Amino acid sequence: MYRIFLDYIMQLARAEDAAALQNALKVIAEGYELPTFAYLLMPGTTRATAKLISTYPQRWTNHYLQSGYERTDPIILRSGIDIQPFDWSADVSETADENVRSFFSEAADFGIRYGFTIPLHDELGFAAITFASDRRNPAFSHTIWDNIHLLQFAAILFHAFARRRLGPPFLINGAYLTPREYECLNLAAHGKSAWDISRILSISQHCAEFHLANVRAKLDVHS
Repeated sequence: MYRIFLDYIMQLARAEDAAALQNALKVIAEGYELPTFAYLLMPGTTRATAKLISTYPQRWTNHYLQSGYERTDPIILRSGIDIQPFDWSADVSETADENVRSFFSEAADFGIRYGFTIPLHDELGFAAITFASDRRNPAFSHTIWDNIHLLQFAAILFHAFARRRLGPPFLINGAYLTPREYECLNLAAHGKSAWDISRILSISQHCAEFHLANVRAKLDVHS
């Protein structure tokens, strides 16, 4: 298991886009035999859109986002107000809200019937990672609860990297900066040179200089 987690961290550190982030989380999912997963980063503003990284069936994820389900999904709604991990089932009670029953029925049609969700909160908003299965089974539940603390830690790390790579632009003095531009600006504000920044962020010095030049242009400053 140590090797699985080490490989996961190394892939996270190299991930520059959603596809690479997905491959990193696959290391954990496959290593612990968890069938599918989904990471949903909620938008920080009404103008922004949610970011989804998932191994769910693509027809379901397309339908999910096109329908705006991230605003009504009962799992996400609970994640927005809860900080503790929780499990859930598509086998909801007949007394449950009709919209909830309809949502879980649609998800079940795509093989998403039982899951375990880890809410992730920070100063910019929240996200959630869900590991899901096509049925409730003891092996899935035992794997989750026997490794709950490691899975939480893996989720926190993933969110930290995904927030930097996929998060909404940062508003600084009326100018929108990308997450990478903000990282470079923050390091420059702490006295780091372009070379220092390149080493810290594992990018080329030319790339660091490019991002800093963009920041200067957006903020209309010369240094």
